[in-house]
Amino acid sequence: EPDGSGDEDNAKDPRRWVMSRLSNIAKPKGAQRREFVFKCFAALCASENGDHLVPYLQLMIDPIDRAIREETNNLLSNDGEEHSPLIALPKDVLNLLEEACGTEKFLDAYAEVNRKVREKRDQRKQEIASEAVHDPVSAAKRKIKKQVHEKERRKRRVDDRRNSRGGTKKRRSH
Repeated sequence: EPDGSGDEDNAKDPRRWVMSRLSNIAKPKGAQRREFVFKCFAALCASENGDHLVPYLQLMIDPIDRAIREETNNLLSNDGEEHSPLIALPKDVLNLLEEACGTEKFLDAYAEVNRKVREKRDQRKQEIASEAVHDPVSAAKRKIKKQVHEKERRKRRVDDRRNSRGGTKKRRSH
């Protein structure tokens, strides 16, 4: 009897298991790992009928969307170039998925993935807010840790900019 966890479905459908496995492999950071999985998704788009891919669209879109979001955030924080090769492949695979499955089904799946991302983000924010009320000590530790990371990030950024301009030492003002 299924308990709603999805394990029963995966046991009955080996394609769903493979797709969820590929999706989970591509979720953590790692350019080569993600590139491999995205190329597998692209190959599936090219070789399979779009109707066969529709049940697995969310599983494929989730890691692709995550990769695009993370790299976009990295580029924005580093003042990098807008057309990164780490964004190009995932965007191409998204286009292939849309062409293979049809725009309407693709957009429905994409909207569902975005809704889940938003829900998770809101849930995390709510947990952090409730932690501040229920456990102020750990909330304070979390804030201090965040401030330390931010301070280190700012220092790294200043050093990177200084090195890119060719400066080697900090100048003292008299």
